[in-house]
Amino acid sequence: MNTEKALELIDFTNLKPECKTFVTSACKQLEEKNGEIQVVDINLLQMMAKDYHTYLMCVDTIHLEGITITGATGVLVKHPAVSVQSLVSNAIRSALRDLGITGVSKRHAPAPNLLAESKLLEALNG
Repeated sequence: MNTEKALELIDFTNLKPECKTFVTSACKQLEEKNGEIQVVDINLLQMMAKDYHTYLMCVDTIHLEGITITGATGVLVKHPAVSVQSLVSNAIRSALRDLGITGVSKRHAPAPNLLAESKLLEALNG
């Protein structure tokens, strides 16, 4: 199937708009590389969209609340969103690798979310 048909099968309800942009880019690369998108790829693309949404939510949370929070004992601890962000980032990379979208094919890779990354840098720098 082509990118347009694949996107119709993926549910972007309640996900940030950037998720559709990210998955569209991945679909286009898959279609260009393989000539079509396989039905078996749809679930992985759906998971990737949800993981990317979670990643972006973590970036927003870290930006607002910082990378540390005060724990129950009054000591600063790593914000849980930092760990979640790392987990979903790894899941996204793994899904891209499973789809055959790797660093070798960077000329077609989805553009990084510079706004999200700049928010994270601001959060890290205080």
